[in-house]
Amino acid sequence: MLFLSAEIAAFENADRRYSAAITRLAPETDVRAVIHTDPSVHRFDLFVPIFRDHLAQLSSEFPDTTILLNTSSGTPAMQAALVAINVFGIPRTTAVQVSTPARASSKPGDRESPDTYDLELMWDANDDNEPAASNRCFETTSAALGALLERANLKQLIASYDYSAAVTIAADSRLPDHVSNLIRGAMHRSRLEHLVAPRFFKGTVFTYDPANKVAEYVSALALLAKREQWAEFARAATPAITIVLRAAVAKHLPEDRYLDDMGRVDRRKLEREPEIRCALKHPPKSPNAEWYLYTKDWLALLRQFAPDRVGALEVLGRFESRVRNTAAHEIVSISEDRITKDGGLLPEQLLKILARETGADLTLYDRLNDEIIRQIDMAPLG
Repeated sequence: MLFLSAEIAAFENADRRYSAAITRLAPETDVRAVIHTDPSVHRFDLFVPIFRDHLAQLSSEFPDTTILLNTSSGTPAMQAALVAINVFGIPRTTAVQVSTPARASSKPGDRESPDTYDLELMWDANDDNEPAASNRCFETTSAALGALLERANLKQLIASYDYSAAVTIAADSRLPDHVSNLIRGAMHRSRLEHLVAPRFFKGTVFTYDPANKVAEYVSALALLAKREQWAEFARAATPAITIVLRAAVAKHLPEDRYLDDMGRVDRRKLEREPEIRCALKHPPKSPNAEWYLYTKDWLALLRQFAPDRVGALEVLGRFESRVRNTAAHEIVSISEDRITKDGGLLPEQLLKILARETGADLTLYDRLNDEIIRQIDMAPLG
């Protein structure tokens, strides 16, 4: 397939110089010409979709045939567009460059005058037709450009907090190990994989304390809000709120006075604690059932043993019960507006309360993203 600008097409129409040369070289070839009449032959962005459409048609028509792209002919914009299409690999092609006969840059006078072109004379004088002539064509991989394109895509994934997808394509981005490891660490950390994640952050400013799992949980909860995964946010807020309320109670009421080693209410201990028993007004109906405490129970204990803390934390209880009820029992779309309406708090307000109580860093993943992108930009292509 010949892709010709209006100027070059005029020469082809005059004496078929291009199609005739191809037919002489390979008589069985079906030569197709595409004429591009737009004068903006310098516009790289115009050629990418045009070339891609024609190449996709060829790929569909000849699915088992290798498509070769001549990246040495045409305007610089045409050449760049072909290289870019080859790098993206849709459709799959092989890029070919052709060196000059002198294996050096062309000089004035090296080329024939297009107005006095004589195919017969040029063919007879062409040294490439000699039996011992070397092949001036060679495949090009554009590996560096491919890596740059992959890195641009990678940075978009990082900016959208899609660490799993980023890890998948990082292998094709020719990044140093320390950069790839930081991306992998972000993925494991966002998944709360406490046994795996810490080793990726040794020696960095992004300290990871596996003992402070609650803070890590709240930072990961903030990540759900950044991704606008509101249904997951609504469900994941409950454990965070429960942990915060339980920790607040524990500062004023030792858990070994009324809980067993599994965090359940110990009825025998409770017999000796009338004040605690009075606060916990909703035991299970069956005396033999395991007794776990929920949001309303922790708030009741706070009112009894730390009344000064109730005002600051009671909003968490209201948020948890109302939002949890919506997420669990109603077939509705969970949006930020719905969470705010039902819970009485903006997600941002909830996160600030949880961060205040746990010491969580709500900027953790934004700072981590900035560092990953900085290191991607600084990484050599070699």
